[in-house]
Amino acid sequence: SAAFARSQLKRLPDYNAIAQRNGKYLDEAFARINGLIPPHTPPECETIYHKYRLRFDLQALGINMPNVEFRDRLIEALRAEGVAVTLWHLRSVPDYPLFQQLDVGYGDGYPWSYPAYNKQIEYSEQDYPETRRMLETSLIVNNESHPICNQEMQLMEYYVAAFQKVFDHLDELLN
Repeated sequence: SAAFARSQLKRLPDYNAIAQRNGKYLDEAFARINGLIPPHTPPECETIYHKYRLRFDLQALGINMPNVEFRDRLIEALRAEGVAVTLWHLRSVPDYPLFQQLDVGYGDGYPWSYPAYNKQIEYSEQDYPETRRMLETSLIVNNESHPICNQEMQLMEYYVAAFQKVFDHLDELLN
């Protein structure tokens, strides 16, 4: 395993460059499609687009429908066009069993078993409405089988054309 990982690390700069090229292209192209919100990277930061999370805005589209229902229909339509899209995380981190049960962890249940841990803290997904909204109004372009870091530009262009086609025919998606 270590030898394989080591050989892959030699390719990491190339993979990162491809991912950045593809991600920047998608950012610019998706920003031109009404209702899509590409990921934001602050000017002083750099991203390698490990997961390309694309959001949608139903209000900008004038659509009154539950976010998850639209997202699921959108994914189905994009997959029908041959776009590799997926979901990555369906709930916020505090909603995972580790934060709900507080009896698992590492090293005898640490950090929950640590004497200084405040036992009064409770984690609830309801305390993170923006996280829930983001998860309901987004999808991941590319997936584990087709990561953004090793795709040709031609495929990114095809993906953008497929998104444009679906968004040009939203009436069909909504019926």
